[in-house]
Amino acid sequence: MFKHSANTDHKAMPQLIIFDFDGTLAETEALIAKIASLKLKALGVDIEARTIAETFAIETLDDDVAVLERLLNRALHLEFMDEVRADVRASILNGLEATPGSFEVLSILKVPFCVASNASRADLIRRLRAAGLFELVGPRFFSAHDVGVKKPDPGVFLLAAEAMGVKPQDCLVVEDSMAGIQAARRASMRYVAFAGASHHSEQSRRNLFEAKPEAMLVNMGQLLAYLEKLGQVEI
Repeated sequence: MFKHSANTDHKAMPQLIIFDFDGTLAETEALIAKIASLKLKALGVDIEARTIAETFAIETLDDDVAVLERLLNRALHLEFMDEVRADVRASILNGLEATPGSFEVLSILKVPFCVASNASRADLIRRLRAAGLFELVGPRFFSAHDVGVKKPDPGVFLLAAEAMGVKPQDCLVVEDSMAGIQAARRASMRYVAFAGASHHSEQSRRNLFEAKPEAMLVNMGQLLAYLEKLGQVEI
């Protein structure tokens, strides 16, 4: 499903690539959805993990509990997602799977890059380590908690660009969700869509495609191919 826009030849090489983490570099979204599904079943609500994951991928609200409440048409206690995240922390002690091609791309990418996530800094560090990506990313990660607002607010992307010394228009965002795409747009940043994680469905891929990204990726290795099409000599 690697597709790129017709005017690729007229686009400049990005000076910074900003990766989302959950669902983009690692399979966290599928894990979060699985745990949320199990917890909901304990409350008497039978809903598949895939439905939850797809909903998170296409929603643009920044409140996970509100997203689930709208999906289920019922109220949840405010601490529900905190409990889910606590179980995720316990689960990833056994490791966290990186998405296809992510480790290889981060290992050889020469374009400056960083990670910008809605996760807290503490959770982001845990997840980077669990996925085996922490050493590749180093200190170049930013949390929406640092700015007090989550995607689709552009705050964390703008923070990342400022910290890395790059203008927003010279950044390329790699995102798996509509909230992230919307945040990139609001930050006046270019973006490509990653639809290669296990939580993606035909509907979420269609939504991402309709958001008109510069490219649609199903394997992170395709990002390198896209950069080559932009004329990058050393990737």
